[in-house]
This record gives sequence, structure tokens and C-alpha cells, in this order.
Amino acid sequence: SSRALQVHDEDTARKGRNDSAWAWNGAQDDLALKKEVWQMCICERKSAASVAQLEAIDAETVQAFCDEVEFLRSSLGLHWSWFQEELTAGKYDSQLENGRQLPEAPELNFLMSKDRRNPPCRKPLVASPKVEKIQIPQEVWLAAGKNRKANFLAKALLSPPPKLLFSLLTFLEVSEVLDLAMAARGLAGALLDFAWEATAKEGALLWKLLGARGSMAARPSFAGDPAFRLPAWARRRRFFERLGRGVARVAQLVTVPELGPSRLGPFLSNGRLLVFDRQTCRVLDVQRRQRDEVEIDRYGNKRLLFSSAGIHPAEVTTSWPLEEAPHCCAMGGIVAARPSGLSSCALQWLELPNFERGINEDQSEATRSSLRQDQLAASLEAEASLCVAEVWPLPDEVLLLVHVAPSSPNGGLKSSPVAKAKGGGPTERQDCGSRWWLQVWHLDSRKELLPRVQVKASKVTCVHTASIGGKQLLLCGAEGEAQLLELSTFRVLQEWREGLGQSRPSRVLLRSEAEQPVAVLAQTGGVFLAKMGQKPERLLPAEGFGDIGEALLEPVGAEGFAVCANGHVYAFEDGALSSVIELPQGEVRQFLTTPYEFFVAVDADGPHKPRAVCCQWPSETDEAGSSAFAVNLRAWHGVETSAAGLDLAKVLTNGRQVRGLALREGLSLAVNSEKGVAVFDWATEVSPALEDLRAIKEQRLLQEAQLQRQELLRRQLLRCQQRLQETEKLEEKATRGEALSEDELAKVARRPQVEAEIDRLTHELGLASHSEGEEEVDPEEEREANMARRREKEKVQRRHHEEKRVIQKERQKNRDRKFSE
Repeated sequence: SSRALQVHDEDTARKGRNDSAWAWNGAQDDLALKKEVWQMCICERKSAASVAQLEAIDAETVQAFCDEVEFLRSSLGLHWSWFQEELTAGKYDSQLENGRQLPEAPELNFLMSKDRRNPPCRKPLVASPKVEKIQIPQEVWLAAGKNRKANFLAKALLSPPPKLLFSLLTFLEVSEVLDLAMAARGLAGALLDFAWEATAKEGALLWKLLGARGSMAARPSFAGDPAFRLPAWARRRRFFERLGRGVARVAQLVTVPELGPSRLGPFLSNGRLLVFDRQTCRVLDVQRRQRDEVEIDRYGNKRLLFSSAGIHPAEVTTSWPLEEAPHCCAMGGIVAARPSGLSSCALQWLELPNFERGINEDQSEATRSSLRQDQLAASLEAEASLCVAEVWPLPDEVLLLVHVAPSSPNGGLKSSPVAKAKGGGPTERQDCGSRWWLQVWHLDSRKELLPRVQVKASKVTCVHTASIGGKQLLLCGAEGEAQLLELSTFRVLQEWREGLGQSRPSRVLLRSEAEQPVAVLAQTGGVFLAKMGQKPERLLPAEGFGDIGEALLEPVGAEGFAVCANGHVYAFEDGALSSVIELPQGEVRQFLTTPYEFFVAVDADGPHKPRAVCCQWPSETDEAGSSAFAVNLRAWHGVETSAAGLDLAKVLTNGRQVRGLALREGLSLAVNSEKGVAVFDWATEVSPALEDLRAIKEQRLLQEAQLQRQELLRRQLLRCQQRLQETEKLEEKATRGEALSEDELAKVARRPQVEAEIDRLTHELGLASHSEGEEEVDPEEEREANMARRREKEKVQRRHHEEKRVIQKERQKNRDRKFSE
């Protein structure tokens, strides 16, 4: 038994040594197999099934080996080509033998399985990290309703502090940010600056970065004005940049070539533009009132296209040229005063046509109301000679400046000796004893002019109305004085005399400061700012910028204003000078402003051509442009900088001279050039989709016009052929010896003309017969020729496909040979 136990112990020991040797040899075989499997799958790009068949193992084992080696390579951060050399040299054998003690990798980005939706089930090499789930309160989930995704997106991006959203949007285009703002209410509140006070500061920072293209501007011009909006400012800055580089075009509303030499009037209510031509007034639609359905594909799908109704067919004609008489647009029509020395009619009101009543409105339906001189004198209880010197528009009313002059012995107005020597007319403004009255007239239900209130005044040259503090105020400027009146009663609230110059003011303006009215007066040689109960303060000329001459004054936003004088534009914020821009040389003809840019039309000055320029209000980070459309202007905004401008003639009219400009609330821009009158949707780019729809519409209209013309020609050809047949019957009648009347003989004599007309109509319709030298083609021969061409084409295509297949097979062989080596 002891011998048996000894033999058993020896067998057990020998078996243990054999098991250890087998385990060591098996580990070495598995390591080599791992390397070989990885090289075939990764380096040679063979499938797991083919590798499993070659190595006589299952596909799951192949996948596990590849994942283990790839995990090691990913943790080391090596490219597979460098990793292959070190793996073959045995550098990572120790780590592959102890696969479960591999160093942890931050992330495993590679997944060998081709079926990523259903990966093979196997035990992971390392435990996956635990991710804490977001706990959403039940009341929030129920309140979200159908907008859960949008609300959760807004909550995630706008959760305080909302740095993630603004970091993502800093360097995007403005249009993309606006698209995102429409995704949810929270995003719109943060990006478009309303409702969400917590994100107002970050939203302002984002729009400043978008407008300045990454360079942070300290403060844009007029940023503190209530009418200023940072999203609109950023959008217009990018719009200017795209226009300057020539990659965008301004959307055009309407073009009327036949109104070339006309003078642009103001934009009226209901989206109408008034155009003057001496005594004729025309109305142009700028609100796209015409609606057409356009077929966009062959399936009959239609889209509604909005377009302008163009110019109204009805015309309004005044009794005298408008260039020679004071006139304005008020109460839905034209108010024109008669020139001195004409008929007894002192004033006319002519109703303008309205597109809402139909574009086929008859001219005779337009209302015309006249105010005779005796009616005007009766309202003043005066028997002296009088005339309307100036007219200004008011809300639903018209303001008249009536001049009452003493009568001469012959019943006319007195004339000074200087005027008589020069051959001039009456000079009632220079006579002693002249009086001036301000009157407010309105229209009653029968559209007749009736007086409402009148007051004795000075020789007023300019007025301006505004609603401040719940009151409708009227500011009047005269020589050496200015008055602030309450419009309803004409009660004088404030009068300024001391400190003003004696020159005649060219423009006055009412602004609001802390719900209190502030008057701005522009005179020749100076601009003054007058507050309630204080002396006027001189704003211009400013120190370092020289004297000014005739000044043009325009409001900017709700509280700011700008002055154009002496070749410069001066911008004022809160009553203080904030920016100065130097203009091109030449006399400024027009000056228009918005909170984001200004427009100037400059006349020719010697070698310099007339120009029309649109320029942005400057900021500290502006840089000079280098494109063909850019106009670089020298500017000052705290420091000396450059103002970005555009040449409107190059951008809008293809280089044609711009004769006049008109602006409506900074949205619609009307341009008068040699090409005609055109209205543009300013700061809006052309939409390619809308352009395609308009092209489809124009093509359809062109086809309809061609069909109508062809139908007209066919009817004319039919009538001519009938006349020719009647003529031939008359000729046969004459050959039989029958007598013909004079009308029948005239028809026979017109036969050559009828034949010539038939030839012309046949040629225009494309029905001309073949010439004698042209041979007719047999239909059977033409069919055979077409079949032969088709067979030849198929043979060429077949040969091409065969050659392409051979080339692909050769490339596949070369690829397999390369990986096998």
C-alpha cells in the first residue's frame, strides 16, 4: 500500500508538471493568435468571419481578441501603423497576457463590430462608468406638454449662468442665430432681448460679438436709444459686409422705368410712395398687395407669391406746377397752395388713389376740394390781400401759414422798388404792416376744408410736431426766436429768444428727455439745443471741426439726432456730440437717417462726380474696406476711426447716377435714377427661392403672351385667307363676262396686298412651306436612321461598362496583393 501511494504521488506530480507546461504553451499560443487576428482584421481589413474560418475559431473569439488589442492601442494613443511594429517586436506581450489588469483608458472610440445596432453579447473588459440620470420633476414634465424637447433645450442652454449657449453662438452667422431664436420661447427671450432679464446682459454681449465679428466694441452708436435694437444692429452690420464683398443683393420690391425724370415724394400710409412730375402725381405700391399662385413643379403644386401692384393707373393733376407753390401730403391727399398772382383759389386738396379700393379706380372718382381766397379772408375777418405762404402736414390735419399784406391803391399787393427794378413780382414779406397767421384746417365728412383753430404768429419758417408726456406739441421756428405750442389750443408753453442767432432757421426738431420736451434748432452758422426754462445752448460749430454753413437736421431713433453741415455729419446722443463723419466732397442734396446708418446724396463738385452713399454709424473697432463697392470715410468716435460705407449707385442701380432718395422707417428705400424709380426692401437680401418663383411666374406670363399673340395672328391669317377666296370668286365672275361693282373691283385690286399679308403672317407663325430645293424625308428612312443611332449608342455604352469593370477588377487584385504582402 505504501508503494502504491508513492506511485500515485509521483503520477500526480508528473501530471501537475505537464499541466503547467501545457498552460504556458497555451498562453504563448493565445498571445500569438491575438496578434495574428488583430493584424488580419485591422491592418489587412478582413472580416471577422473570414478570420475565424482561417484560424478555426469562432467569430466571437476573433471579436474579443481584436477588442482587447484595440483597447490597449487606444489607451496608449498610438496610430495602428506605429503600434503594429511595436506589437510585432513583443513590446506589449506582458500587458496582453494580463488583459484584465490593463491601464484604464479615458474613452474607447473604436468599435470593431460592423453591426453597431446589435453588437455581440460579451462580458466587457472594464466596468462602464455610472452616469447619473437627470431627475425631472413631475410638474415640469406635465407643464411641458407637447413642447417638451424645445423647453428642455432652452432650460439646458439657458440654465444660469447661460455661458454654454453664448459660447456656441459667438462665431455663427446672424441668420443662423435668428433661426435658433425661433426654436423656443426661452431662446427667443434670451437672443432677441425681451422677457428674460437674467440673460439680457449675456444676450447683449452675444449680439455685440456677432455685429463686430468677434472684436468686442465698447459701445455702438445710439445704443442707448429706446429705438435701438442690438439684433437689428448685428444683422445690418453683416448685411453691409456681404454687400461690400459682392456676395449679396438687396431685395427689390418694384421697378417702374417710365418714371425716370420724376421727383420722389414721401412714403404715405398703407405702403404707398408718391412720385411727382410737375403737375402730375402718381402713387406706387410698395407693400406687395398683388398675390399670384405659381406652379412650382409638374405635379401642380402651387405657392402663393406676393408682388407689388406697380403704379396706380389713376393720376392726380394739380392746377399749377408743384415746384412753384408750397405743397405737402396730408389727410390722404395733396395740399397745394397757389403761387402769388394767380386765380382766386387759395388752396387745393386732391385725394390720392388708394390700392385698397382697387387698382382699376377711375380718375373721375378722386375728390378735389378747393379753398377760395374769400373763404380764407372770412376766416381771418380781414379785407386785405392775403396768400398761403407755407403748408405743413399734421396728424389728420394741415397747418397753414397765411400772410396778410396791405392792399395797394390798384387793389393788388404792394411791390418794393427793388423788386420792380429787377422785374420781380409782389414782395409782401418785405412790406410794412404785414401780418402772419397760423391756421389748422381739417376735412369734414363731406371732404370739405374747415378751419379748427388759428393764432397770430411771426414769420414761421419751419415746424415740427411730436407727442411728449401725453401732449401733442408743436415747435415753430422763426427769425431769431422759437416757440413751443400745445397743438390742440395753440397755447404757448415756452418761448426762446435770447441766445439765438438772427438768421432764419432751416429745420427745428422736438426730442424727449425724461418726459420733457427738448428743442433743437438748426440755423445758418449754428445748431442750438433748448430746454424748458433754460437758455439755448450752442452745439455747433464744435471745437476742432470748423464753422458750418447751411445745416440739415434729422432725427435718429427716439431721442438722438444728426446734423449734416460743412461736409461732415455730426451725431448727437443725450444732447452731446458722439460721432463725426467726413463726407465726400460736394454739396449735400439729401440727408436721411436711421438708428443704424445714414444716407447722403452729394452733388458734383468740379472733377468729383455726384454720389449717393450709405454709411453705418461708426464704432471704435471699424476697419477700412477694400472691395469695389466700399466707400471708406474718415470718422471720429472717441478716437479716430473709419466708417464703413457703400456706393448706392454700384449696389442698387448698376453704376447709374442716383438722382433722389426716399426712406420709410428704415425699411423701404426708394431710388430715382436714369433707369427709373425702384423701391428696395433695405437690409433684406434676395431670397433664391423667391427669385426662382418669380422667374417661373415671368416665364408663365411670357408663354401666355406668346400664345395670345399667336392666336391673334391665326385669326388675322384666317380673315386674310377668306378675303383671298372672295377675291378669287370675283375674278372667276369677271372671266365669265359678268359686270363687277366698284367695291368688287376695289377688292380685286387689293389682291397683291392680301397675298403679301398672308405671306407675312404665315412666316411669323412658322407655317411657311418648304423651299423647292429642300427634299422631303421619308418617315420609314428616318425611323431606321434613329434605330441605327440608338444601337450605336448602346454599343458604345456597353463597351464603356466592360472597360470600367475590368479596371475595377484590376484595382481589387492590386489591393488584395498589397495587403497580403
